[in-house]
Amino acid sequence: MKAKHIIRPYLSRLAPYYAAACAALLLSTGAAQLQEQTASVAVTSLKDSGPGSLREAVKRGNRRVRFSVGGEIRLKKIFEVTADNLVIDGTDAPRPGVTITGKPFALIGVRNAQLKNLRFRNSSDDNLRIIGPCLNVLVENCSSTHGGDGAIDITVSGGTNPYTYAWTGPDGFTATTQDIGALEAGDYSVVVTDNNNCDSSATFAVELTGIYGPVEGGFKAFPNPANDRIQLISSNQIQGYRVADLLGNFILTGSVTGNSATLSTAELAAGIYMIEVETVMGRYLRKITVRH
Repeated sequence: MKAKHIIRPYLSRLAPYYAAACAALLLSTGAAQLQEQTASVAVTSLKDSGPGSLREAVKRGNRRVRFSVGGEIRLKKIFEVTADNLVIDGTDAPRPGVTITGKPFALIGVRNAQLKNLRFRNSSDDNLRIIGPCLNVLVENCSSTHGGDGAIDITVSGGTNPYTYAWTGPDGFTATTQDIGALEAGDYSVVVTDNNNCDSSATFAVELTGIYGPVEGGFKAFPNPANDRIQLISSNQIQGYRVADLLGNFILTGSVTGNSATLSTAELAAGIYMIEVETVMGRYLRKITVRH
């Protein structure tokens, strides 16, 4: 086997969707001016849910959430914030402060929200999501590391099966699978060796794109690749969607009222699909990948 050209990137770069480290990051057209809060609520438990938990505290809006405990809140499922007029403030938390980890923390279609002095770490997907038509969102003195959903797929040709794979990447990343996922931004290198001990190498870049906002005229679908669900957002009202396999068979359809929708992909077989979204401005098509 000739050493060169054994690796042909199929999808050489899939940009991760996650928030980078942020200090006084303002996501609005102006400073977030919150309405006067009607309640101050203390988080007294580091549990994922239940009495005194952060999840319980943000079920209602018009409140300022503070922490009387410090440490790590390990999420068991995605943390969705949908209430308006919220301040989640870790400034006065006891040492070592507040760290949110394990699953994504998502602000979904909220108005007037502030996140202050929080750490987001080690999510199984995105550390921090700001989804849909949010208004006046302020992320101040927060940090986010080790969370991402970048992916690299490679296709190998030539040589003699079986192949072995040796990946290296940022922060000591290693893997021995053909394809790799849940990646942070950075350069990833692979050495592929065939059964005759011939090898070749390649390097791929996964790039940070930041937090998604609506795309003018069309739509965004994320995360992509998807696991159990995929989020659609548009700057225009979405009227419906259709998902088809590569043979053109429509396997998911739905109607939507609003600028965002969540599709369940849990029952779809792993593979590549086409999704068509109809908005008031027209129809748009995207390719999506489902992995389990």
